[in-house]
Order: sequence, then C-alpha cells, then structure tokens
Amino acid sequence: MTQKVEVKITSERIEDMVTVDEFIALQEGSIKAAKSVVGKFIMGEDGQYLPDEEGAAIAGKMTVRQLKDVLAQFQTGVTDLVPNSNSAASG
Repeated sequence: MTQKVEVKITSERIEDMVTVDEFIALQEGSIKAAKSVVGKFIMGEDGQYLPDEEGAAIAGKMTVRQLKDVLAQFQTGVTDLVPNSNSAASG
C-alpha cells in the first residue's frame, strides 16, 4: 500500500525554491534531482511545506507512479511560468 502524500505545486514556489541547476537536472531526466525538487512541494499535516530534507526523504519513498504524477503537476506549473512564444510573437 502506498502512503498518501500531500503535494502543493505553485508557480511562485517553483520560482522561489527551484534552482537553475535543479531545473536543468530535471530537464536532463535526473531521478535524483526529481526526488530533491519534489521534496520542496510536500506538505505536512499542518498544511505547511515540510523542510526540504524531510520532504525529499518522503519523496524517496514514493512509488514511481506517484513521482510521475507529481512531476506532471510540476511541468504544468513550469508551463505557466513560461510565456507562450506564439502569443509573444503575435503581440
């Protein structure tokens, strides 16, 4: 049985908490970077983000399916940060 993990990904938190090196490593497909980054978005029972190390430890216990689901949410958050090149060209 898998543990229920509460994750909250926002564009603001991505901008404030994810380093350029982590972002590059994610784009290159590093699972180790994914674990570290996902840990920054794990919520505690009190509704607050867990410290990075504690979150990363929980992320390391996620199933591959859970990790893939969270990374899909992360990608949506990143997409929200990047302006649409088509709208920029037409504007």
